[in-house]
Amino acid sequence: MELSITKIILVVFPDGLLTSYVGLGLIGVRTKARNHFKIATIFMIFLIVVRNILKLYGLHVILGILFLSLLFKVIVKIEWELALIASLLAYILMSLGELVLATILSYMDFDVVNFVSDGHLIRLLTFSYLSKILMLIAAIKIYWGEVDFLKV
Repeated sequence: MELSITKIILVVFPDGLLTSYVGLGLIGVRTKARNHFKIATIFMIFLIVVRNILKLYGLHVILGILFLSLLFKVIVKIEWELALIASLLAYILMSLGELVLATILSYMDFDVVNFVSDGHLIRLLTFSYLSKILMLIAAIKIYWGEVDFLKV
């Protein structure tokens, strides 16, 4: 599925902001909002290139994890291990949210693939935003308290 301008503005960019904030927050790294906007903007450009120009639909997740790690390393200036852990945690949480929502929809006899890719923007936005509930809960928890998966 190619990314239209509307999908980029309403889905990809906010998703990049949330992924950056939650990924770094889960390992206890705090950074300025400006850095999150830089990461989300560059990551959005990366996804446009990978999905619209190179058409690497299946590989965009693996490449996205690696590229997000690179962005964390370069922009936030953290260790490679922390950058990789942060991007993996964010992607795992994002995937869990999508899996839970897809499972719930399939129990309600929805065909999830058709529900998301049939061209209706409202359905895409509904699925996209509902699937980010776990990420939003994590973001709120990070904002209100100390969350650090690396502390023992």
